[in-house]
Amino acid sequence: IRYNEYLPKCKGLNNASQRPQMPVKNRSIKAFYNHKCMQLNPYRIIWDLEMLTKKLTPEKKMKLTSIERLQMHKPCGYYYAVIHMNSSFNYEIISHSLYRRSDALEKFIEKIEGELLNI
Repeated sequence: IRYNEYLPKCKGLNNASQRPQMPVKNRSIKAFYNHKCMQLNPYRIIWDLEMLTKKLTPEKKMKLTSIERLQMHKPCGYYYAVIHMNSSFNYEIISHSLYRRSDALEKFIEKIEGELLNI
């Protein structure tokens, strides 16, 4: 269908035709510009979960899904920091934790859930 044939069939709001609009140079990126209406999030959690890798045996590879697996990842430690930003835009670390054991993933989840309750 040609554009002129399509236009009468394409009715928008209040029967107004819709006009295709191509991106303009230097205005083709969608972004949030209304910063005065942005809700501030005073807390940030930065974390790092460390893993040890172990090569899989051919028997274990056969038991996994069809995706090719090369290594098994086992958590061995974590570190996180809870950062608070006050109304003057000053950052302060209000809590942090470092843990190194084989049960790091379970402890990490417990600690983060506790931090979320404190926030």
